[in-house]
Amino acid sequence: MRNISDNNSSQEFPESLPLAGDRYTQNEGGMSAIVKRCAGKRVVFSYEPYPAASHDYSLEAFRREFTRQGGGVSNLQAHKEVTQQNQQVHTPPVIDAGCRVEQALVVLSTWLEITMADDRSAILIGAVMSLLDGVPEVIEKADAQLAGYVMREHLEGKA
Repeated sequence: MRNISDNNSSQEFPESLPLAGDRYTQNEGGMSAIVKRCAGKRVVFSYEPYPAASHDYSLEAFRREFTRQGGGVSNLQAHKEVTQQNQQVHTPPVIDAGCRVEQALVVLSTWLEITMADDRSAILIGAVMSLLDGVPEVIEKADAQLAGYVMREHLEGKA
């Protein structure tokens, strides 16, 4: 929180949220990152050398581990670059796939509640839900491992 004082009164304003296209530098390692989106308390970004790989951090962790870069390309231009890079990639980023699985589980759960009178449908819906159980967690772990791999590759390249 920033504290703004004016005529003996003070107001606290939250730090501005990262915007799509904002460029940040990772505090350890110095790798450059571009924000793809910030929704709620989550920030999705990609490391500049690897625009196809997306990473999802909590806003708190992102603010702790990254520092905003000053100057350079405007947010609008950087946002256009990120959008173009995303359009060139035909598969969704790993973390987006995890979100889609979670959304599918919610839809299936709702569908299951509606069709409880039909035992056969309920069994089929429950079977699909059990197949998807745990998948979002595995995807999140894989994304974290990919981020570690990317960081190691970057650091080895600097050595």
